Amino acid sequence: MKELSSEDLQDKFKDSISSKKEFLIVRARIITAVTLTLLPLVFFYPAVMGKLLLAPGDGWSQVLGIRILIGEMIRNGHLP
Repeated sequence: MKELSSEDLQDKFKDSISSKKEFLIVRARIITAVTLTLLPLVFFYPAVMGKLLLAPGDGWSQVLGIRILIGEMIRNGHLP
């Protein structure tokens, strides 16, 4: 029969606790990643389903001038 010392039992206990902590850390990271991935889909659900337009005509007319200006600045060698 093999004799078990108190150090062996403590090592097994520590290994058990550390493996549980690692599992909980991995689980928390997976839950965080899934939440961060699904949150925008839930928030923009009407737009994803095509029921809502996020950029009506005014938005494009405002952005177009800035995009042209930035394009000209880059063409002239200046960074915006």
